[in-house]
Amino acid sequence: MENEENNKPTTDAKPEQAEKKAGKTTGRETHWSARQLALMSISIALGTLLAFIAIPLIPGAPTLTYDPGNVPAIIGGFVFGPVAGCIIGVFSLLLHFLFSGDNPVGPVINAVLLMAFIVPAALIYRRKRTIKWMIIGLVVGCLAAMVLVIPANLVAWYVYAGMPVNVTLPFIIASVLPFNVLKLLSNSILSFVLYLTLYKLLVQYETPSKGHGAQVVSLLPGDSRSIGYVILGFFMPLVGLILFLLWKSQFPQKASSCGKGALIGVCVGWILPLIVILFR
Repeated sequence: MENEENNKPTTDAKPEQAEKKAGKTTGRETHWSARQLALMSISIALGTLLAFIAIPLIPGAPTLTYDPGNVPAIIGGFVFGPVAGCIIGVFSLLLHFLFSGDNPVGPVINAVLLMAFIVPAALIYRRKRTIKWMIIGLVVGCLAAMVLVIPANLVAWYVYAGMPVNVTLPFIIASVLPFNVLKLLSNSILSFVLYLTLYKLLVQYETPSKGHGAQVVSLLPGDSRSIGYVILGFFMPLVGLILFLLWKSQFPQKASSCGKGALIGVCVGWILPLIVILFR
């Protein structure tokens, strides 16, 4: 009798434990492997080095320079999740600040805006790993960061230097806000193109999102024409051209859609206005 009772299956065990004993992944495990931690460390080092690049974007504001140092953190958010992306970004900014000795206000504001960008972008993309949801995530991330540009700068400069709102607000609206818009768009385009370029390499390190277990949804499931790629190429001709060059052999129909959109976008955005000016 005792042996029979001991052999009876227990009904009070948690489903997660049962699945774990059976070798199944529940999708709720958030730890990172040694290889993932190594890649995160490499991303931090790369982000720190890229942060030393300084490209002026706003005339009359030489201190507002663009660097692609946030791109590894954004890609890290797509691969490992929003927490990892934020860790990569914050540590990259911290190391750059320690090595450069710059004013601390810039790195603090940059960290706030970067986290506001990464969290929604990574969460939306990891909900369904497709190009459509990646673009939606990047757009939402840009909007979330843009909302915080003015209040983050006002609070940081007031706390650090005691500068009143009537002094800082005109400069923020005239220079800082346009600069951050250009920076967010540049980071989004670079992250999008680099992630697609390195997708086959990065997908093996992706941390499974909640509810998907170990299954990773293919970002490029097949080749077909899509009006979405035409629209993408129309509004961002440079991205459309890059995708056309990347996909023309492996995904010719997708490449064709991107190329057509980019061509139409260039014609409408540049050639037609030039013709109107010449024949006015």
